[in-house]
Parts: sequence; structure tokens; C-alpha cells
Amino acid sequence: MTFIEQFEEFKKKINALNTKTLPQDLAIQVNIVDDDCGGAFYIANIGGDFAIEPFDYRDFTAMLTASADVYTNILAGKLDATDAYFRGILLIEGNLDHALALARI
Repeated sequence: MTFIEQFEEFKKKINALNTKTLPQDLAIQVNIVDDDCGGAFYIANIGGDFAIEPFDYRDFTAMLTASADVYTNILAGKLDATDAYFRGILLIEGNLDHALALARI
């Protein structure tokens, strides 16, 4: 699977969630570290404008780094994001509250 194909799957799943509870200044860069579909995209909720785009975000409030399988399992409810963080398979830099807010939706 290519990065764009993986990104489109994640975007569809994230857009189906209730994003209304996200902080208004959230800007999260999501790094996928797989060799075959690695890349970066961002999830932003700036002033109530929600966006998910296949680009890096230089002024992110938080940055997540993991494999596509980790993100897939989190989005499917098979893996708790907090557990993944403590197990070291999901790395979080920056604003932990923003990362957790995203995990709660």
C-alpha cells in the first residue's frame, strides 16, 4: 500500500469521528514509519476549521510517530492509544493533552 492510499483510509476513518470536542488550536503531525507507506500528514482544528491533509505541519502542537498498524488498530478500537504510548509503540512529542484529546474521539 502506498502512503497516499494509507492516508486516505485514515482520513476517511478520522472524518467519521465526532471532532467537535477537539481543542480549537490543535495541530497534530502524524508520522507513519513503515518502509512501504511511510510519510507524514496532519490533523488540525484551528479556529473550528477541521482539516486532515497529507503534508507535514511545521508548527504542530503535538507529533505522533508509529507504524500504520498501530494507527489502524487504534482507529479500530483494538488498541488503546495510552497503552500504545506506554508500551513505546506510539511516540508522542509536544502537547500530550492534544494527543490525548485526539485519542478520546
